[in-house]
Amino acid sequence: SQTARDCAAETGNAYILLEAHSFVARLALLQGQVPDTSRWAGPLGDEIPVMLMLQIPHLTLANVLLAQGTPDALQKAGDLMARLRQSAEATYNTWRTMEITAMQAVLKETEGEQQAALDLLEPVLVWAEPRGFIRLFADLGPRMAGLLERLYRQGVASEYITQILASFAT
Repeated sequence: SQTARDCAAETGNAYILLEAHSFVARLALLQGQVPDTSRWAGPLGDEIPVMLMLQIPHLTLANVLLAQGTPDALQKAGDLMARLRQSAEATYNTWRTMEITAMQAVLKETEGEQQAALDLLEPVLVWAEPRGFIRLFADLGPRMAGLLERLYRQGVASEYITQILASFAT
């Protein structure tokens, strides 16, 4: 992770360095850690870039805020996710729209709004199933697994959800 930041710093390109910090934060999240974003999140600003790259710092920040779980962090995560989703929809970026909607479902679940979370997640499953996407859900962790289990019990995309839940075990 330090190597990625060092290589990015050598380029002298501020955005590449920002992406490297974001990438390291994303890896920490996937390892169950809540990373410190103070070194890189400040310069993000309010403008949402076109989300064409693999690593989107604004998305990583939204996930970090979600993982922090404080009321203030959840409020900020919700506001950021709404802006991200609006941007993805405006550019017809279906993949990112579905990714952000899944994140919003986890946010709703975290806030205790179970039905709202399931209502957000079900259309994402319908869209993702024929494409066989797994990481879209698995990367969002245990809260996503709980939501998927609830939808499974309701008979929604049972075979597909079984495949997704199996990936959580590995």
